[in-house]
Amino acid sequence: FFFFNDTATTEIYTEQIVGSVRCVQETEVESVNQLNSQINQDFKIVDTTGAGDCFIAAFCKQFVEKGLIQGIQSEQQIKEALLFANSAAFLCITKEGAMPSMPNMADLEQFMEKYVSKVF
Repeated sequence: FFFFNDTATTEIYTEQIVGSVRCVQETEVESVNQLNSQINQDFKIVDTTGAGDCFIAAFCKQFVEKGLIQGIQSEQQIKEALLFANSAAFLCITKEGAMPSMPNMADLEQFMEKYVSKVF
């Protein structure tokens, strides 16, 4: 993804590094499992199949639902969308397969409430 404004271009992409999915936004790197160490104790990485697709789908969902498609008002909006997408991709890699591993909204909201909201 590329975002343009009057002064800068932001590039966002996903990387897969040793069983972990993370997003990169300019020079800032945030991975869900870096945000809360308890996650590494509660979850096991099982299969990374579908994680990139899950990330993109979740990011696009937030992009549209939060009105970012009309224009980005703040960097915080992008960070929230990226955390949502990272959380979805993280849950995806904790299950086998591509489609069966896609998280539902209830599981994603519960995960974010327990692990992400406390550090964000």
